[in-house]
Amino acid sequence: MNKPILAEGHPSVPTPRSKFYSSHEVLWKTLFLIFIQLLLLLWLAGTCKAQCALFCNDNIRISLDGSCMAEVTYRMVLEDPDNPLVCYPTGPSNFKVVLMDRFNRVIPGSPYVTSAHIGQTITAKVMHLPSGNNCWGTVTVFDNMPPLLVCPPDTIIGCASSADTSVIRQPFVSDCSGYRLTYSDWLVDLGCQNPTAKLIRTWRATDSYGNTRTCEQTIFYKQPTVDDVQFPPNRDDIHAPAISCDSIALFPNLTEPAFTGFPSIDGTPIYIGSQCSIGLTYSDQRLDACGSTFKILRTWTIVDWCTSQVKRQIQLIKISDNQPPVLTCGNIQASTTSSTDCVGTVVFPPATVFDNCSNTIFVKIFTPFGVVTGNGGSLTGIPTGTHNITYEATDECGNSTRVPVVLTVTDHTEPIAICRQRTTITLGNNGTATLPAYLLDEGSYDNCCLDFFQIKRMDEPDSSFAAQLVFNCQDTRQPVNVIMRVWDCNGNYNECMVQVRVDEKLPPTIQCPPDITLDCFADVNDLNITGSPLTYDGCGVDTIFFGEKSF
Repeated sequence: MNKPILAEGHPSVPTPRSKFYSSHEVLWKTLFLIFIQLLLLLWLAGTCKAQCALFCNDNIRISLDGSCMAEVTYRMVLEDPDNPLVCYPTGPSNFKVVLMDRFNRVIPGSPYVTSAHIGQTITAKVMHLPSGNNCWGTVTVFDNMPPLLVCPPDTIIGCASSADTSVIRQPFVSDCSGYRLTYSDWLVDLGCQNPTAKLIRTWRATDSYGNTRTCEQTIFYKQPTVDDVQFPPNRDDIHAPAISCDSIALFPNLTEPAFTGFPSIDGTPIYIGSQCSIGLTYSDQRLDACGSTFKILRTWTIVDWCTSQVKRQIQLIKISDNQPPVLTCGNIQASTTSSTDCVGTVVFPPATVFDNCSNTIFVKIFTPFGVVTGNGGSLTGIPTGTHNITYEATDECGNSTRVPVVLTVTDHTEPIAICRQRTTITLGNNGTATLPAYLLDEGSYDNCCLDFFQIKRMDEPDSSFAAQLVFNCQDTRQPVNVIMRVWDCNGNYNECMVQVRVDEKLPPTIQCPPDITLDCFADVNDLNITGSPLTYDGCGVDTIFFGEKSF
């Protein structure tokens, strides 16, 4: 029996029906299974309506996404979540997930968790809304995402510029938890090319859970030429401020290039960078000026090691004195010194003078009565009163300070007291005599003016001075020593002593009794019959006697 031949000459082999089916048979079987499932679903819908047996997984681990948030769905928590034979009806609209903390309080944002929940175990309640059934599980939140790290773009900087991270931009970093940002540098020297070097900076961001991401940034150093170098400006009060010699007195190293400036490229001193092919040196020439001031001629020399080009420039550094001396002095009190004129010789005290920049300071004192050249001195013939004077101090560079001072000249000179050595006073009818103080003066005088006189007994030390003294009969027994005090117009006084003799030169008065006629037998010596005379004396009557007169 001949066998059928397949295309390309192969014999045909019949296929057993137990192992192979036609495409039509496979299609019909698939449709039959779908029909059976539909009948089952219709049966469940008609007989069971909503039926659900829920089983929740415990300790579900969930990681946050790049937005530091994650949604907990019913499919994460339930076992076999979308099987209609287990739970019907199914699908997202038929389930609700509620997340609760350990106190069974619904967390804000449920069913979403955020970075605030990292490391926490949260209770997840899944509810089947049609049937009302629910189950419980737990969810632990993790941060398994490395930080978002975006390096700044590659850049090129001057060869002397700093590549410090405070100058060069840093990466953008974002993470759901805390992170630590570090970097490492790898410098590649490219010699005399342009760029002359490159710095490969590898940034590494590591979050609190050890997730790490890296990125690279390349910093290129531009190759300079001598024409790119800017020399430091002159410190001459024209291009830049000069240096005060007061500052030099406190900080002598202010003339060093660290303070007066180095040559720079793109505004950065060359000495800061290490990638420039530029060498530099300098030399100083000092020129002294007034006082402690001076000027420095600083010659800078730079060389390009790649081209052997050399360039020089002079920097002028001026140490100037623009500050006047410090002058301290106070008001002056003086007194008259002449015994005849109301004037004084004033000794002007030296002022306290200080200057950082001059060893010699010239002082003058200007007054209405003349000029004192020098720090202190004297002038004569200055009258009493208040006078305005000025102290002036000038340093070696011509800077001056003027301080006004008030000079007050007062009269502290005592008057010259001249008294009579002795004087006599006679008591009056009433037995007293008044002696004014000025009567004891014998030509007292004062350099300015006399004012008044006072007197006081020496035998009465506790008594006060007065304009006059009253003497009485008791003072006739012996001379009385008194003090005369002379006052001038400015409250100064002087004293001298006078011996006062008190006399009583007035005789007593007497008035005889009236005439009477007696008989011859009367006793003419009996005053009770003849009467007594009336007598008076300021110091008292000592003796009264009478005698007879014959006619």
